[in-house]
Amino acid sequence: MPAAMTAPLSAYPILRSDSFEEVQSLLSGKQLKASRPGLGQTSARMNGAYFPNLYIAYMGYGAALRIDADAGREEYTVFSPYSGGVKARIGHDVVECSADTTAVLSPHADQTTWTEDGATRVNLTINQQAMTAQLSQLLGEAVIEPLVFSTEMQRRDDTVKAFFAYLNGVMQSLEQSPALLTHELMTGQTEQALMTALLLAQPHNYSDRMLRLNQSIAPRDVKRVLDYIHANLERAITLEDLVAVSGVPGRTLQRHFADNLGCGPMAYLQKLRFQAARDELTQAPPHATVTEIALKWGFGNLGRFAVTYRRMFGESPSQTLKRNR
Repeated sequence: MPAAMTAPLSAYPILRSDSFEEVQSLLSGKQLKASRPGLGQTSARMNGAYFPNLYIAYMGYGAALRIDADAGREEYTVFSPYSGGVKARIGHDVVECSADTTAVLSPHADQTTWTEDGATRVNLTINQQAMTAQLSQLLGEAVIEPLVFSTEMQRRDDTVKAFFAYLNGVMQSLEQSPALLTHELMTGQTEQALMTALLLAQPHNYSDRMLRLNQSIAPRDVKRVLDYIHANLERAITLEDLVAVSGVPGRTLQRHFADNLGCGPMAYLQKLRFQAARDELTQAPPHATVTEIALKWGFGNLGRFAVTYRRMFGESPSQTLKRNR
């Protein structure tokens, strides 16, 4: 990483240390064992943003490092190399990470990662129970066999590009608005979106079952979901809530909701919240700000909120607020 560039998630420092022992101590708390294959100088720089069920971390150790994971570690990890060489092994599969290829590690198997001197990366780590619950909601049935992802991830695949674009967008939002982590509405939606994007982007042992879903949704079920969304617009609405209301699997709900209304249920919900934010901006009291109103309706990335708002309404949020004062 060039020296002039700011490391991702710099607003969320975890460790700044030249002590290998401190690195070992921190990683051991995450069921990871660190060792140095060479004699390079440790210069650890670690940042991390923690959600209830996942965390995103930037890390660089200075010296080359080997990290072994306990077999009982109940987490999925997606690598995103930032600079330098990174290699990952899970079971007998070994992946040399590059601009075109990276790795996804599933729990309950021996795992090892190696980083070269000066290498840095971003990891997305997701709790196994939360990921399994999200898959269950999408399938509309219990997940019996453990979810296992293919280890090698092809970064040129369009769905994988979309996944990383969203992950990068989340990191940008965290840098711009640390309040994202304090709002249940935003953290819940962000977690679900990241997990769903990964389940759609990377092959796994339930991929065929997701593709075979072909259950239709009756108009009355769409109406139930619409009624629920309109009645609970200010609440933290999750895919699980909508699945429970509709009575069909989440994957099916998204597809057939789009057939009826031209977008998925969460996209429809976002449109309503943009309209609610606009309505509030047009009637805001003198002390109100765009930031307060955007955060109220679940928009943590103010820059993205402003861009989408202008595209939808032909003016910026601040222009709406100013015009109506």
